[in-house]
Amino acid sequence: MLSHLALEHIGPATKMELSPGSRLNLLTGDNGLGKSFLLDVIWWSLTDTWPKDINPELAGGYKAVPINGQAGKSKITFQHSRATQPTVSNYDRSKAAWSRSRGKPPKSGLVFYFFADGSVAIYDPIINTKTENPSAFVFSQADVWKNRSNDAVMQGLIIDWGIWQKSADEADKQSFDLFCQVLKQLSGDVSEVLEPGSLATINVMDAYKMPTIRTATGQEVPIIYASSAVKKMLSIAYVLTWGWQKHKSGAEIYGGEVKDDLVILIDELEAHLHPKWQRRILGALLTIKDLLDKPSNQSVKKPKGLQLFACTHSPLVMASAETYFDPTTDAWFDIDLEDNHVELVKRGFYILGTAEAWLTSLAFDLATTGSVEAELLIERFDAMGGDFEDLTKDEALALDQELRAHLPQINVRFVRWNKFLLSKGWIKL
Repeated sequence: MLSHLALEHIGPATKMELSPGSRLNLLTGDNGLGKSFLLDVIWWSLTDTWPKDINPELAGGYKAVPINGQAGKSKITFQHSRATQPTVSNYDRSKAAWSRSRGKPPKSGLVFYFFADGSVAIYDPIINTKTENPSAFVFSQADVWKNRSNDAVMQGLIIDWGIWQKSADEADKQSFDLFCQVLKQLSGDVSEVLEPGSLATINVMDAYKMPTIRTATGQEVPIIYASSAVKKMLSIAYVLTWGWQKHKSGAEIYGGEVKDDLVILIDELEAHLHPKWQRRILGALLTIKDLLDKPSNQSVKKPKGLQLFACTHSPLVMASAETYFDPTTDAWFDIDLEDNHVELVKRGFYILGTAEAWLTSLAFDLATTGSVEAELLIERFDAMGGDFEDLTKDEALALDQELRAHLPQINVRFVRWNKFLLSKGWIKL
C-alpha cells in the first residue's frame, strides 16, 4: 500500500504531494488537472511499470515525463506502508526512464487499475516478479471481454464465465461462486441483483455459448446486449475474480504466500452508472475484500487491508461516502486551478447531506445547481441588490418572464420581486 507520494516538475503542477489514507482515497477536480495522471504515477510507484509500455493499445497509462526543460529537477518520491524509508526516483534522460534507488518492497500487494475506457491493469507480486513472466498484466477493454491473442493469459469474460459456469472442476466452481458473490455485491439495488442466467447459443457459428444475465423481469439477456452500466459491473467483477484466483494459483505454483494487502485504482468511478449505482459503488468496493475466499491451504491469508483510490466527478458518489468516511483511514484530495496554477489539496471531509449540496462544494465549485442560463440570470438579478426602481414596466415584465421561465416559483428571490411588481400594479396575484 502507498503511504506517501510527492512529485516535482512532472505533470500539470510544479509540485504535488499526498499522504493517502490507508483505506479510501477520493480524488476530485476539473477535467485535465491531473487526476488520471496521479493514478498512473501511483500505479507505477506500486508496480514499477507504466501500463502503456506493456500494452500500446491502451488510450492511457502513459509514462510520466518531466515538465519542459525541467528534467534535471524532476523527482518522484514515494513510500510504501511496509517500507522503512522512502524511495527517491529521478528521471534519467539518457534512458528516458525513472530510476529506482531502492527498488520495489519485497511484500507489496496485489494491485488492480481500472481505466475509464474499460481497460485494466493487474500487478501480481508473485507472478509478475518472475523473469519469465510479464512485469504486469495489462488488457484493453476488448481483451477483458474476449481476448483474441493466441498466447493470452486471460481468455476474457465471455469464455472464462462459460467455462466456470459449466465445468465440473472444483477450481472452476470456486471461481464461478466467487464471481457470483462479487457481482451480487456490486449490484445497484437489492431488488435487481445481477445474477447469471443460463448459457445461450446466439450464433450457430460460435464455438462457445454466451453467458446471460437474469433481469428483474425473469428474462435472460445475453451479456453482449446488456447496458453499458451492467457491462462495467460485469467487467469489474470478472477482473477481480480472475486476478484473485490467478494470484492464488501463482502462490501454489511458485511456493509463495498469498499477499494480505489489496490496492484498487479506479478512474471515473461513476461512468455509465445510474444514480442508484453511483450511491452504492464505493461501499460495494470497500467490502469486496471480505468476499475473497480463504483457500484450503490454511497457511495463506485473506487480504487484511484494502486501499482504494477513486477519481470521481459525481456528487452522488461523494454523498454516498458520508455514511462511512473515517478521517483516521480515509482522505479526500481535490485538484484545483488557483491563479493559473494547479494545486493538489487535502480537504477536510464534511457531511452535506445531499448530492445537490456537494455540487456547490469545493469538490465541484458550481455556483448554483441549475442550468447555466439560470445561474447567469441569478447573477444578474442579485447584482441589482434589491433596487428595482430604475426598471421600466417593459423591462420589469421582461425580467419577470425570464425569472419564471428559469427559476422555481418558491425561490426566495420572488418574495421581494413580487412585492415590487404588486406595488407598481404591473402584476396581479
